[in-house]
Amino acid sequence: MGYVLELPVVVIQNTALGYNARMATTTTHRAAIYARISLDKQEEAGVKRQIHLATKQAEADEAEVVATFVDNNISAFSGEYRPEYDKLIHAIESREIDVVYVYALDRLTRRTKDTLALFELCEKHNVTVKANRGYNIDPSDPASRLTIVILGLIAEQESSTVQPVSALLMRIVLVPVGLRQAGGGCSVTRRTL
Repeated sequence: MGYVLELPVVVIQNTALGYNARMATTTTHRAAIYARISLDKQEEAGVKRQIHLATKQAEADEAEVVATFVDNNISAFSGEYRPEYDKLIHAIESREIDVVYVYALDRLTRRTKDTLALFELCEKHNVTVKANRGYNIDPSDPASRLTIVILGLIAEQESSTVQPVSALLMRIVLVPVGLRQAGGGCSVTRRTL
């Protein structure tokens, strides 16, 4: 099980000036970082950058990073098993963390139903998700549910149109361009229509 560090309240009295100052209780939040990229061609450069940015944000918030989860080269849209995401979900369910830092919400989920399930889990266990880019999940904010559902729909739409858009781009860009073998290599020539 995790812990929450609570420091005692300190009361400063200055009777000569006639005031009492009270310092609020400070709580250190237990944080997890999650990083994912579907296709990382540069030796984990994408997830390393995501981890770096999330770590900086956690440091700025004075949160203690207790776990880092990375699913590199795994799609969140395909339904492919993501072992580190499952570990993150388990950490939330077992109340080991209070906040999740992520580069963007679509690193966590790319399907609306998954986004909503994550929100409900965070709501149940009072866990917030803080994103470097875009919006956060804050279960205490009524507008948060609407925002993440809309963002989930957008992420799902983007993912579902990647293949059709890629095919369209192939027709628009590559059909006019021909490839021919040249001395064991490949050279590009413009093909006329």
